[in-house]
Amino acid sequence: MKKLLICLIILGFMLSYHTPIMAQSSEKLFQQGMMKEEGEGNLTEAIEIYNSIVKNVSADRKLRAKALLHVGICFEKLGNQNARKTYQKLISEYSDQQEIVSLGREKLKGLKKLDPVLKKEGIVATQVWSPAKDTYGVSPDGRYLNYIDWDAILISVQDLHNGVSREITKKGTWKKPMRFPDNSIWSPDGKNLAYYWYSGEETLLHIVNIDTSVDKIIARNDRSEVPWPVSWSPDGNHLLALMNVEIESSPLHDHKIVLINVKDGAIQELKSLNGLEFGAYMEMSPDKKHIVYALQQNKVSQKEDIYMLAVDGSMNKKIVENEANDTYPMWSPDGKSILFISDRYGANDLWKLKVENGKRVGDAEIVKVNLGKHVKLLGITNDESLYFEATNSRTDVYTLTLNDHSGKDSLKALKISKLQDGRNIKPIWSNDGRYVAYCRWEKYKDQLGRQYHLTLYDTKTGTSRNMDTEIYGHLGNYWYQPQWSPDGKEILFHGLIEDKLQGGIFTFDIDTGKKTVIKAEENMSRGRLNEFGAFPTFSSDGKNIFYLSEDKKLILKIDRVSKEETIVFSGAEELLYYSLSNDGSKIAFGNFFNNRNELYVVSISGGEKKRIASVEKGKTPYIICWSKDDRSLYIEDGEYGNIKNIKRISVDTGQINQIFDMKNVFSNGKIKRMDMLPDASTIVVELEVGKGNEVWKLEGIFDE
Repeated sequence: MKKLLICLIILGFMLSYHTPIMAQSSEKLFQQGMMKEEGEGNLTEAIEIYNSIVKNVSADRKLRAKALLHVGICFEKLGNQNARKTYQKLISEYSDQQEIVSLGREKLKGLKKLDPVLKKEGIVATQVWSPAKDTYGVSPDGRYLNYIDWDAILISVQDLHNGVSREITKKGTWKKPMRFPDNSIWSPDGKNLAYYWYSGEETLLHIVNIDTSVDKIIARNDRSEVPWPVSWSPDGNHLLALMNVEIESSPLHDHKIVLINVKDGAIQELKSLNGLEFGAYMEMSPDKKHIVYALQQNKVSQKEDIYMLAVDGSMNKKIVENEANDTYPMWSPDGKSILFISDRYGANDLWKLKVENGKRVGDAEIVKVNLGKHVKLLGITNDESLYFEATNSRTDVYTLTLNDHSGKDSLKALKISKLQDGRNIKPIWSNDGRYVAYCRWEKYKDQLGRQYHLTLYDTKTGTSRNMDTEIYGHLGNYWYQPQWSPDGKEILFHGLIEDKLQGGIFTFDIDTGKKTVIKAEENMSRGRLNEFGAFPTFSSDGKNIFYLSEDKKLILKIDRVSKEETIVFSGAEELLYYSLSNDGSKIAFGNFFNNRNELYVVSISGGEKKRIASVEKGKTPYIICWSKDDRSLYIEDGEYGNIKNIKRISVDTGQINQIFDMKNVFSNGKIKRMDMLPDASTIVVELEVGKGNEVWKLEGIFDE
């Protein structure tokens, strides 16, 4: 006992001797650090004292930030390279201490001007994620990217430090009632994500803590009334959002800029957009006095200008006006300038415009040229780095003749898409094999979607003809593939038109450009369109149109003249796809959820379905076409959007044979879609080359 007492006395003495710093108040320690730094010039001991304050989590946060600033100042006086890292840490971890962080930024800029190596660096671009998924933003500290994982149907974050992804929200489903996420945005402190969630007929606005997974709903209603989150206020108390409002006696909607209180969900209306379409982004200034936003130039334009709105409603003024597209405005961290994307010189360049009290000062200047195609700004982090996503891929259309070669060396695909946009999709053969029709991914309207810009390629003459259909829809959706009429005079589309906002099934005459309504409803929302008249297909004689019921369990047909509708097939499962035989007597189909790897055939005249084949688990036997004699089916082999092989299945025996390996010709890229003539002589493919989306980081854009 006596020995233990002696040990405790010695230990107490050692602790009191070695930790006098921790025994004092943080304020007194800071004064001691200042004395060491300024009075004695003992910078090493000053750094030790300041660092003890920084590490003390119970100390006042402002004092810890101030101590970290002085650590950097001491390192700078010592000529130590750690000065730069210290200032960057201050900016990244103490963004809430604006005055101190502002001093840190000035110190960091001063270092870059003095350092000949850093001075030569200029703006540094670094790729941080490739291939990237559907990315929406970057966390304030630059560690995480938030994205939607459409395979799992949820929101995840990608950790840029260790390359690991983590699920943040619950999983959705494509089963009725469908549930899935939409836009998500980071809170200023990086602890929460606000996100939009579709749940059947209801939409909800959530806020989830990324560490604890605590998830709360702050707004819920039908689709026209729940605001869509765009950004947070700098203090984290409000969400800046967009709200759809019905226009009286009109099928269209108006948008309003609103503020949502994150505590009680209260909504404050700030500005009506008067029927114009909201642009890509909006953001509140660091001092919370102004909002910068992008807005459609006029009701028929697909380009945007940039506006400045005073939060108190005293001002709403256009600050960037140009014939080009100016979009994605974001505030600089000090609130003295606006960054935005403009294509006025032919590429998506990064520009900067100085502002003061919400008004522009001088002319905008280019900061960085050519960020890439389809650019989306993701955010500016605490260390003043700008993150953006760009597309590094293109999609083109090729034809390939299969039946006149002696070996793979003689196979050669012909590229038929000519446009520079690089988004040429959904190729289909005319029944006589002379023409290929494909769509171009261009014109977009907010309440309608993307227009089906059509190109008709003549294989006989090698010439192309471009047409604007003025039909809009979901160009990327599998269920909405255009179809040629049997006589080659029309193309069948599923989509929306502006007249009374009709949505449904239409034919488009390729000679006259006339649109004819087959089955449609007025005042159609894009959400409703997903369920209405999906997967339209011509009958073999062109007199009827087949399509799926809203629950996807029925195949129906509608007479083009009488509009009489009849049920052709009724099943217990939701259908993913179907295909009519050339003689019109049979339907081949596959299920959406259960037994997705199986392929069935049923007679149009009735009777039981017949399972003709099963492919390996995890794969889906998407049908390319029936053989000319209707005795076989040609199917895709591979993952959806990445076709590896063409296989043939006997309808009678179910025997599966591979007939063509895509890598024999298309060794690079992915075959996204394809079509084939029934005689299996020629295919047309949609080929994507490149890595897809990439996320980049720009450093030094605010150095002057």
